[in-house]
Amino acid sequence: MNFQITGNEKAPTLLLIPGLGVSYEIFLPLIRLTEDKFRIIATYRFFDTLNKIERKLNENNGYMAK
Repeated sequence: MNFQITGNEKAPTLLLIPGLGVSYEIFLPLIRLTEDKFRIIATYRFFDTLNKIERKLNENNGYMAK
């Protein structure tokens, strides 16, 4: 499991766990509204990372370019 961490480091922490095949990105509107008041840890699944790698490879003819 991977984590996206943002927000106020000195504030209380919120742990956001998406369900059933969605990424932390589903929480972006909530994160933007609350990141000044909370430290937010949003989890995302390993397959999300694999999908991003696959997209990057497809965009760059099989190479992991930046």
